Amino acid sequence: MPISSGAVRDFASPVKSGAVPMLAEKDLPCALLLVVYVAIACVIPAQSDTFYHLRAGQQMWDSHSLITADLFSWTHYGRPLANHWWLSQLAFFALYSVGGNVMLTVVAGLCAFAALVISWRLTKDHGRGRLIALVALLLTLPEWSVRPQVFSLLFMALSLRLLASDRLRLLCALLVLWANMHAVVILGILIAGVPLLDAILWERSRILRAAAIATVAAAAPLLTPFSLHYWPSLLATVQASRALGLQEYRSAFLLEPTVLAFWAIAAMLIGAVVSQRHRFGHMERSTRVLVLAALILVPAAITSTRNIPFLVLAAVPALSRVIDAQGAGAPQSRPVRPLGWCLLAVAVVCGSIIVAVNWGGGGQRLGWMPLSHEAVAAIETCPSPIYNSFDDGGYLMWFAREHRVFVDGRVEAYPLDFLRRARTADEGDYKQLFADYRIRCAVVRTQPLYDALRHDPAMHLAFAGNGWAVFAP
Repeated sequence: MPISSGAVRDFASPVKSGAVPMLAEKDLPCALLLVVYVAIACVIPAQSDTFYHLRAGQQMWDSHSLITADLFSWTHYGRPLANHWWLSQLAFFALYSVGGNVMLTVVAGLCAFAALVISWRLTKDHGRGRLIALVALLLTLPEWSVRPQVFSLLFMALSLRLLASDRLRLLCALLVLWANMHAVVILGILIAGVPLLDAILWERSRILRAAAIATVAAAAPLLTPFSLHYWPSLLATVQASRALGLQEYRSAFLLEPTVLAFWAIAAMLIGAVVSQRHRFGHMERSTRVLVLAALILVPAAITSTRNIPFLVLAAVPALSRVIDAQGAGAPQSRPVRPLGWCLLAVAVVCGSIIVAVNWGGGGQRLGWMPLSHEAVAAIETCPSPIYNSFDDGGYLMWFAREHRVFVDGRVEAYPLDFLRRARTADEGDYKQLFADYRIRCAVVRTQPLYDALRHDPAMHLAFAGNGWAVFAP
């Protein structure tokens, strides 16, 4: 389980001219932490979303056509659907077809790991700052799962890299690709507006070029199959997700460890900017644009916790550069000693063992076998129509294809009132919903609904095991 070559080159230094590069002693803690990150990347979990993206990718692959309407539910079959993730879904299914769940997991994990390394390499080396930066990037871990979000993490980091190096035409091309893979491209479009803000504040000779780049970037979603419908459908999805109170769309005014860490980083960033406000015009342009990018992403992270990892990717290098501008220097260090190499080897071996153990049994520990064969058989013999909860539809799409689902996690596929009723049923208030939709079978994992159905004389527990239950008339 090797560390990425780019990450090693970044802190490797030769002992003498022409010698093989060796790891610096001061960077050994960073190398050990990178090994941990690689191990995590190899065992990121599958979720319900993973399976509906796979199912959609397979459908498009087999039919040679894009999905523009719902094909997987019986409640809203044929309803128009803006499938913003279509290219990610095709990529997921292609990876799965070639190398199974292992290849899909590793590629998704390495996308997230690459995003972390790119952000980390944008930092300035000032003593222990690079280790602190690498630790701070732990806040990106909530987005490390087998979902299209990992592509957005990678594209955000690449956008910051292109922004810092002033390769703005490549940034526009990246945004077109991003818009066809995940709707978080909206953050990338905000990033593309940073050069215009920088030009207005400090380099007015760049205004026309920066304005042209911002305009082209804003038009990136037009180069998708949904064109002018992209933004309205995206806004409707965000509004519905907030109305449903979905965890990742909640605001940052929560007393949770990740959110508290975000507030600490945001406060440090704003404090550093205020203290250095008179010096920004004399700083490197790359430092200014990274700081502005981080500041622009702070409101996005406050309004939705799902944006915190993307803010962190920008804030960590921005903070390090402001601190570096205050005069912090990088300490000298000797090549790592043999004991350090032994520690690194032990870390690699331990990480490899952890990865192998988690992949034992076909990846059951990583969510790749959520339904037993008995559960699938019980679901497939259910009389239609069936009920399933909001969080479980993706599993049924992939593992129990005999039935279309009642609902699933694709918020954009269903009306808001319907989604609210489905979530109310999960809490145990199900009778009117079941009557309205003539439900004859229920696939249940939520405890309140399970308890209610157990006491319903009209329903019979046909199967129970591994957290799943199937009720039939």
